Amino acid sequence: YLAELIRHERLTRSGSGKDTRHFVLNLAGSGLKYTPGDSLAVFGRNSPRLVDDIIKLTGFDPSSPVTVKDSQGQPKSVPFHQALSENFILNRATKKILAGLEERIQQGEQRNRLMEIVDNDELLSDYVYTRDYVDVLKEFDEAKFESPEVFLSQLSPIPPRLYSIASSLAA
Repeated sequence: YLAELIRHERLTRSGSGKDTRHFVLNLAGSGLKYTPGDSLAVFGRNSPRLVDDIIKLTGFDPSSPVTVKDSQGQPKSVPFHQALSENFILNRATKKILAGLEERIQQGEQRNRLMEIVDNDELLSDYVYTRDYVDVLKEFDEAKFESPEVFLSQLSPIPPRLYSIASSLAA
């Protein structure tokens, strides 16, 4: 169910080491039933610009069907664009993608640069911490993935954020 965020306020003071927030969602018409103490799972989405940039850099058709897991862990077919938007983390590169690139770049300058990063743990950690997939695909543009599904296999799924429900339906 796609709920509307109708109010959002910070509960902790500025400068606090914590960032506790109060969110109010409109669940009218959802049929959802809950009690205080239940959890609400929120699934993030990637920005359309980031998704479009990834599609352009990979060269794949955004409507190509790919298989992802639904919220119950069952496989389902969706367009590549939708999978990138809703199912995979795109804003932070991982060591896994660099390993995947290693298999897809021929000998030469780019491969040497990649190996320099991959073979140095400190450099590798700094590299993935400061880059997203657009940065990586631009820097190592000689790497070509065989299919959208092969590319997606290098990505991490977007995990749900769980929030505790603090009020009842009667509130």
